[in-house]
Amino acid sequence: MSKSYTTKLALAGALLICASAFFSTASADEYHYNNILIGERAMGMGGAYTAISDDPSGLYYNPAGIVYGYAPNLSASVNSFHTSQTTYKDVLGGHTDWNRQSADLIPNFFGVTQPLGDFTVGFSFAVTDNMREDMIQRYQNVNVFEEFSVHLDNTHVVNKIGPSIAMAVNDNLAIGFTLYFHLLQSKVIFTQIGRVGTKSHANGDIPDVEYQELVTRTTEFGLNPVLGVMWSPLERLAFGATLRSTTIITSDTESFTVSHGIENDSIKPPGYPDYNGIDFAYYESNLRRSYPTELSFGAAWFADDRLLLSADVFHYLSTDDTHAVTNLAVGAEYYLSPRWAVRGGAFTNYHNGYGPENEVDLYGVTFSLTRFTRNSSLTMGINSSFGSGKGAIVQGGDSSDMEMFSLTAFLGSSYSY
Repeated sequence: MSKSYTTKLALAGALLICASAFFSTASADEYHYNNILIGERAMGMGGAYTAISDDPSGLYYNPAGIVYGYAPNLSASVNSFHTSQTTYKDVLGGHTDWNRQSADLIPNFFGVTQPLGDFTVGFSFAVTDNMREDMIQRYQNVNVFEEFSVHLDNTHVVNKIGPSIAMAVNDNLAIGFTLYFHLLQSKVIFTQIGRVGTKSHANGDIPDVEYQELVTRTTEFGLNPVLGVMWSPLERLAFGATLRSTTIITSDTESFTVSHGIENDSIKPPGYPDYNGIDFAYYESNLRRSYPTELSFGAAWFADDRLLLSADVFHYLSTDDTHAVTNLAVGAEYYLSPRWAVRGGAFTNYHNGYGPENEVDLYGVTFSLTRFTRNSSLTMGINSSFGSGKGAIVQGGDSSDMEMFSLTAFLGSSYSY
């Protein structure tokens, strides 16, 4: 996404928490690509699913795999609770940490597959990124402020929804295609109030307050095609590959800022009124962000009737604003009995170099437990990611130590009929 339209606001002589930071970066973690794992079985295996994909979550990971589904007709759904925290070390007055926290219940995935002659068709819905922050924080004696308050209400969701089709070319080779409609919706309401001290008034001393509020909303719509292939040269060995890209068709951003007592002449359009020291600024943009093309390669080894091992490589090409990134994932599945299976995995989520505001590489682990019945399964699991590095609250701001952590608990079910 182009950074040229980022508005830089700053509280006079204060800490570098400002509305522009949230206008450009608070909506989501655009510095990483692998923020939320998708699907019941795949989530437990660290997302290493490109060479498996034989259930409805294959509609997302590799649509070619759905022709190998273990039952003719499958449906699956996953719900999860996702929470995350980002900590900026010693950025408030040089001695206090600032924490950003997000928590939300996510309808992570729903998919259904159906054989249709020589083809298998399907339809799926996936939430690939989600952030929900609602924070009120107060600080004392921060730089020039005797008291400083921050309120952030931030909602960001990326949805993918669309049909899939796959066919077996022969006994060892299958191809598939998914066409997702991409919808991003975000809204940020950010308010900051700082009390510097007091000032004289006809009726006595009154608080000297600096105030700023930003309201911004972004909606974008696009297409996300996924082309997949699956090859099984041996009975217990499979390879998979996918190519996907996202093209934004329309994008609309609106932002409105109200401030008092803040040195923000640089953001006020020429001729904009100043009512009793209260400034207004309005901004809109139709610039469309650039998403990288993604290539994935996977291998799966069915060691025996109980044990399955898998590994994936995800490569994201560079864009005008990001460098190329390669992430890895490994997973395992083991049947304790015909009715119980455990899964585990690990994955990476490296930063993409979008800017010095976030240079944290993340590492994740996953675990799940599944109970099978004759026609259904129920899965419970967790996954977590963590990492540390350098980052800045605003573009161009001073870099500080930074830590990130996320935890997802999920419940999934599938049914064959």
